[in-house]
Amino acid sequence: MAAIPDWLLDSGVQSLVEWAVGAIIAIGTAALMRALVQRGEIQTAVESGRTSQSPEIFVVGLLCAAVALGCLAWGVLDLASLREPGAATAWFLLIGGFALGFIVTTIYAQHRWAWDEAGLSWSGAFRKVTIGWADVRRVGKSWDGQYVVRDMRGRAIRWTTYTINHQALRAAVESRVPR
Repeated sequence: MAAIPDWLLDSGVQSLVEWAVGAIIAIGTAALMRALVQRGEIQTAVESGRTSQSPEIFVVGLLCAAVALGCLAWGVLDLASLREPGAATAWFLLIGGFALGFIVTTIYAQHRWAWDEAGLSWSGAFRKVTIGWADVRRVGKSWDGQYVVRDMRGRAIRWTTYTINHQALRAAVESRVPR
């Protein structure tokens, strides 16, 4: 009979891993947030300001990259384990899935918003949209909970609760655009 029951050992290891991942995300997010504020990239006054996606998104992406690299290293160092039926496929899918998670979250983490007396702008990794205050046609929430500003040409600028100080961005828009 084992000194520690298997169920207790399994739940203990799971709790430690959850705690470690949570701590990494919290500490990484706090450090990156502090750097953003110190560099002046986050300024959220109603008159003008700028904000970005939460650094938590990027930290989660880095964790995905670390897991992908860990899976790659494990498979390369233990080639015998890949000889079992389906093991190589699972190995490739794990690496590919976590690498894709890293790519997607890194692109998503590049989102930036800025506003001033002229209008609102959003820039992502591959494009930029600017909407003048006079051109705004609709302001509100979309079906999926994102806050959306649309102009007369159908262009949209969106943000979620993962945007740093998303309430300040919403207040800036609502102060300029009557509902």
